[in-house]
Amino acid sequence: MCWGMVMGGWKEPFCVWVAETLEGREHATHKIARLNENSVEEEERLHTEWQNSEDWKLFQERELR
Repeated sequence: MCWGMVMGGWKEPFCVWVAETLEGREHATHKIARLNENSVEEEERLHTEWQNSEDWKLFQERELR
């Protein structure tokens, strides 16, 4: 696969991708699965941090007037 762009006197670099291998696809699949497993915990941690912040309190004050 390749990709490039030309627009109004401006040129994007021309990029060429190497064909995906079965080994590379398996590695990516496992890595994505691990990221997805951790995403729920990360989301909950960030949500808790946000709710404990001063910004959250200010936001609630403005929105609940």
